[in-house]
Amino acid sequence: MAKKKKRNIKKEQVLYPSAVMLKEDCYNEYQRLIETYDKIYEKVNIMLAFCGVVLLVILSKVDISRYMLLFQTEEKALFIISLLYCVAITISAWFIFTSVVHLLNLLKGKKMVVFDSIAIRNEKIYESQEESAALWLIQKYTDSISSIQNVIKEKQDEYDKTVIKVIISLMAYAVALLLEKGI
Repeated sequence: MAKKKKRNIKKEQVLYPSAVMLKEDCYNEYQRLIETYDKIYEKVNIMLAFCGVVLLVILSKVDISRYMLLFQTEEKALFIISLLYCVAITISAWFIFTSVVHLLNLLKGKKMVVFDSIAIRNEKIYESQEESAALWLIQKYTDSISSIQNVIKEKQDEYDKTVIKVIISLMAYAVALLLEKGI
């Protein structure tokens, strides 16, 4: 028993004076990541509104009679132009539609560990030395930071892929418009 007391005393005497300073840096990093997470949602909402408008414009250009014209035309040049138009407008509509679906999925929240400010209401923390409390906070912040970083990376990667789909859709739509003006 005497050895256990000595070990506990030695453990409590180890001080981490820099922990108090580092705690503030962890908090700042946590706050920065939360802001980044919120900005991703802002970008997704803006892109979703844009895609919604573009989807309506593209869908207004989809004309089933154009597809039927493919089978009725005997002139090869007109057939090729009509075929390219139908392919371009279909690609455009498909990519913008899937972009809207992906953006809606991005709006769903993902489970992540966040800092639990209620957990700090703990007598052991109140009674501990400042360095020990700072170490506890650092641990909680780093756990949260790691989780948030993973979610941000996943959401940003998915957003980037969606932006590429929107660009492809707009390019295909531009081709369709050029073909339509040429018909």
